[in-house]
Amino acid sequence: MTSSTGGTPGTSLESHFTKLLAGPGSSILAGSSLSALHKVDGTIRCSVRRPDSDQNWWMVADCADQEIGSYYRGLYWLEHNKGSKLMRPYWPLHVTVVRNEEPPNVGRWWDYDGEQLDFYHLPCVRTNWTAERYRSFYWLDVICPRFEEIRVELGLAKNPDGIYHMSIGTVENEENREAYERMWAATGVEATKGGHDD
Repeated sequence: MTSSTGGTPGTSLESHFTKLLAGPGSSILAGSSLSALHKVDGTIRCSVRRPDSDQNWWMVADCADQEIGSYYRGLYWLEHNKGSKLMRPYWPLHVTVVRNEEPPNVGRWWDYDGEQLDFYHLPCVRTNWTAERYRSFYWLDVICPRFEEIRVELGLAKNPDGIYHMSIGTVENEENREAYERMWAATGVEATKGGHDD
């Protein structure tokens, strides 16, 4: 097991942070500095998959402090007058680094398993919620220069904006379930997925 850092606050981290501030939903942090970021310890885990899946090329960074998700789900509950809860995601709190992409440098794949690193998240919850969705997702934006290095070393492209995410929960609108199930049956594609359930 190796250990590395996601980057002490410096040039690379600053460039990622600048992109975060320019992104949607981050206006609340306008004028903020790197001190707005929260540091998280993580451990890389390779070939993560559900028991019924044949997808082998997933790599995640497990979050050492699982209470982060509980904290933000609790805030959601309070914000909604204790009447609505975010459902806990299927997987423990994590950040996906490789999303079922077979790497050109496949021989290096297991080099990263167990690597300890740190990454940073913004204390601002983002969501793809709309009234029309059946299932909506809530997440925290994450930056980590080390994730980009790993992808490049594996022969994969960098994340276009250098921003990753840490899913904290989902909420379902039962009124839209029937339309969702019809869409799923017709296309085989989860119409309301939104890309943040991994």
